[in-house]
Amino acid sequence: MIYSGGDDLFVLGGWDEILNFAVVLRKEFSKFISNKFITISAGYALVDEKDSMKFIMELSDISESKAKENVEVVSINSQQELMLKDSIAFSNGIKRVFKDGKFYLENVSVVKFNEFINKTYELYKKLCNSKDELSRSLVRKLLNMSVSPSKYDKVFLAYLMSRSNNEKEKNILEELIKNKKVEFPGLNVVLQFYDLLNRGGRK
Repeated sequence: MIYSGGDDLFVLGGWDEILNFAVVLRKEFSKFISNKFITISAGYALVDEKDSMKFIMELSDISESKAKENVEVVSINSQQELMLKDSIAFSNGIKRVFKDGKFYLENVSVVKFNEFINKTYELYKKLCNSKDELSRSLVRKLLNMSVSPSKYDKVFLAYLMSRSNNEKEKNILEELIKNKKVEFPGLNVVLQFYDLLNRGGRK
């Protein structure tokens, strides 16, 4: 833990450790706070181990700002509305662009915490149980699909499933086929994590 004060928290660690920490923190926060209108916004950034602490904080701030922008309007009664945030933004700080004297993060993925924990994180855990058992080729194809969604995604997944002789690959593909793609918010992020897990990267 690098910093904790007021309602702010800044934590640095292995990508998998921080991911798990974010999920546990959100769950424990929900237990502690009985008011569902009090929420958390979080920014998650993958960085290079050579990046300075100042630069890492800047990237984290950018991600957090994206999470705070993801608001949902909820009606309390006929006269009152609240702007709920409760989101986490994922960004790959290693793949950044320098433009006009500033760094910009590409492809920031913002998802609601509940959706991420209850759907996508569960898929992530299943993928972790299949470490080194899904081919790099399949992971790359799924990554490309998640970046450029198409109405033919299920057809493509069914084709991949028919070509695979790996039972764990078939189980993952079958789960993706059974659910609409939108039911896995941040799917691209989870696939990137799985790719990192297999490559042994823990930046």
